[in-house]
Amino acid sequence: MKSIAIINFKTTGPSTDNGDRPFEVGAVIMRKRHVEAHYHSRINTGVLVRPDILSRHKLTPQAIQQEPTANSVMQELSSFLEPIPLAAHNAGFHCRFLDAEWARIGQTRHQDCACSRLLSRRLYANTLDHRLVAMIDALRLSQLTRNPSALTDAEMAGYLFTHLVTDLKRRYAFKKVSHAFLCEDSTRFEATVRSRCAARKPSVWVRPLTLWPAETRLRSWLAASHYTYLRKLLNFMKHRLKRAL
Repeated sequence: MKSIAIINFKTTGPSTDNGDRPFEVGAVIMRKRHVEAHYHSRINTGVLVRPDILSRHKLTPQAIQQEPTANSVMQELSSFLEPIPLAAHNAGFHCRFLDAEWARIGQTRHQDCACSRLLSRRLYANTLDHRLVAMIDALRLSQLTRNPSALTDAEMAGYLFTHLVTDLKRRYAFKKVSHAFLCEDSTRFEATVRSRCAARKPSVWVRPLTLWPAETRLRSWLAASHYTYLRKLLNFMKHRLKRAL
C-alpha cells in the first residue's frame, strides 16, 4: 500500500435518507506519513444549511450559494481519488455521502474504504474515546490548527491512519499491510492477528499499548504519589519507634 486517499465531508445532517447533503469536502493523498496531494472545495447543493452549522464553520448562506455545484465538485473529486485506495475516520458515514453524491452523476465507487476509527478501536481497545481529535491528542500526532475544515480533518485522519498502520506492523511483525486486510471484518482481522501472535515467540511479543484519558492518567498519578508518600511515612514511623524502644 504505497498511497492512501483520505476523505472527509462536512454535511447538513447525519443521514442521506433524510435529504442531507455535503457542503464541504476535503481529501488528501498520504504517502509514507506525508501529504502528497490534497483537494478541498465547498459545495453548493441547493440544500439549506442550518444556522448553527454555518456559524460553527464561519460561513453564510450567500457564501455557500457562490460555491461550485455538486456535479462539478464530484467530477473533480472522482478524478482526484481514482484509482487510489480509500480510507476515512468513521468510513461508513463519509462513504454513504460519497456514494450518494457520485450516484447523482452516474459514478460508482470501485474502491473499498478502510476505517481509521475501527482500526483504532482494534489496536487501542482500552481507550474510551476514539473520535478523531481525541486520538490525535492522545497520540500527539499533529499540530495542525484546529479550524473546522474538511481538509484539516482529512489531514489529521491521514496522519492517524498512517500511524495506526505503522503500529500494527510493529506489534505483529507485518512486513506489509494490504488495504484489503484493513477492510476485512472483525472476525477475519482478529483471526489473522492471532495467527501472527501464535507464530511468534512469547519473548518477542509486544504488549499492546493502552491509552487513557488525561483525567484517568492524572488520577493514577495522584494515587501512586499518595501511596508513595504513605509508604515513606510508615517507614519513618517504624524507624523512630525502633529508636525509641
